[in-house]
Amino acid sequence: MSVKTPAQKITLVGFVLMFFTSVLGFSNVSRGIFYMGQSSILFYVFTGFSFFLPYSIICAEMGASFKNEKGGIYSWIEKSVGGSFGRKLGFITIFMWWFSYVVWMMNVASMITIPLSYVLSPFIDGGFSHATKMVKDLLGPVGMGLIGIVVISLITYLITHGVTKLAKLASVGGIAVMSLNVILIVCSLFILISHGFHPASTYSWADMTTVPKFSKYAGDGLIGMVGLFGFAVYAIFAYGGVEAVGGLVDKLENPEKNVKRGLLIGAGVGIFVYCFGIFAATWFIDRNSVQVMHDIMTTKQGGTGLFYAGNAVYYFMYTLGSTVGSSLHLSASACGTLGNIFAAYTGVSMFCALSGAFFVLIYAPLKQMIEGVPQGIFPASWSKENKNGMPTVALMWQLGLVIFLVLISTLGGDAVADLVQNLVTLTNVTMTVPVIFIIYAYIHYLKNDKVEKPIRIFKSDGTGITMAWCAMLTIGFANLFTVAEPLIHVYMGDDVATNMKEALMSIGGVVVFAIIGWYMVARYERHCAEGKLPMPATEAESSGK
Repeated sequence: MSVKTPAQKITLVGFVLMFFTSVLGFSNVSRGIFYMGQSSILFYVFTGFSFFLPYSIICAEMGASFKNEKGGIYSWIEKSVGGSFGRKLGFITIFMWWFSYVVWMMNVASMITIPLSYVLSPFIDGGFSHATKMVKDLLGPVGMGLIGIVVISLITYLITHGVTKLAKLASVGGIAVMSLNVILIVCSLFILISHGFHPASTYSWADMTTVPKFSKYAGDGLIGMVGLFGFAVYAIFAYGGVEAVGGLVDKLENPEKNVKRGLLIGAGVGIFVYCFGIFAATWFIDRNSVQVMHDIMTTKQGGTGLFYAGNAVYYFMYTLGSTVGSSLHLSASACGTLGNIFAAYTGVSMFCALSGAFFVLIYAPLKQMIEGVPQGIFPASWSKENKNGMPTVALMWQLGLVIFLVLISTLGGDAVADLVQNLVTLTNVTMTVPVIFIIYAYIHYLKNDKVEKPIRIFKSDGTGITMAWCAMLTIGFANLFTVAEPLIHVYMGDDVATNMKEALMSIGGVVVFAIIGWYMVARYERHCAEGKLPMPATEAESSGK
């Protein structure tokens, strides 16, 4: 029996900031410009309108319909599809989605010190490019892992104090993300004006449709097409996470209106941030300039290797800061210092953004799984709430699992580290397959006359189904290509063993979680039929019990 809890609600502003925290990644702007140059704008526009916007609307409509359901996406699927199949599909979806975020937590906890390492940028020899190496050498994998454990433990403890405190703390991440975007736009505009409205990059259809040289996505022939599709997949995944905040509708003030407003504001701002952010970047970065090419090339290629995937956002902001300095006619040394100050601020902001994402993603997936699924699938103690309305026991179990994974990945040696990496590969596709199931359930939702639909953004069922199929095909392509890419490399004879293993494990993750989820629900239903557990409420009512 759960303890009666006080009413705690999330405001519209808090909801939008939580959306920014869990969905928008500022690093996606910097990686876009360096990986694909101006052509990345087209990818973000296309995927924004073919997937992100319709999917946000889907979450808004279903979230408003099931505003009183604590189960989030499980409830959406189970009640829209109905019956035993709906229950099984809902549980498989929520189970693989939750476990994917557990693996994500393990990864981020192990690396949470890296953003903070860039705070040292203005104070060390070599600036931002040496900060991470220095911290890694100082702490080592074990030290970084232990700090991550402390951070995730502290955040879990703070979450137990209630959803209103969670929303306030998570909003810090949203503010941090937006502050970086404001700095980018204001400083880029200043640079553009200072240079007489002559942007650093040129604009042409060729620039908008050509993969830059020395991009990880560049190549010739078949491999070039693989690279082109590869960034399309990256752009789609950059918009992920809407369902995390959509599942918190039962905690939202005035949910019928605010879920629609919050998700549409978030979707609109998200597409704008990615596309205009990259456009603004072209005012101070020429992706094909001698300096940038020199920094992107490795030392073996004759460059500095100053830029790489892991520090893209810091190199990006360093370049912004140093260009502001040159626009102010500062000395080369002062420009470098200003660039390192920008990198240091970015480190603090990215740490806040990741911490804010922790506040949302430690709680939201677990909350939806524990509170939504029928009693009896998990131990009854997991659903018990403390005086602040938080499932403390379940949070502690989850924390223990994450700590265990962090410890074995850092202390277990190479063999165990390889096992953990295999676990990460298993969840590459399983993190996004639930999105397909949600969209599939939405099509049933539109056809289900028993479900109340308080808001309709898609004005007709035909429009809704068409847009749902558009979003499903887009994300389906992303998942298909994620599996196909290593197989294409196998066909080309490129590292056959590694690529074949990655492809099989990507497929295997979905299969394994589907089997586990199906078995757990089938076991629950068998116990219901045997009288060991109460029947689901809807079925008990229909049978007159």
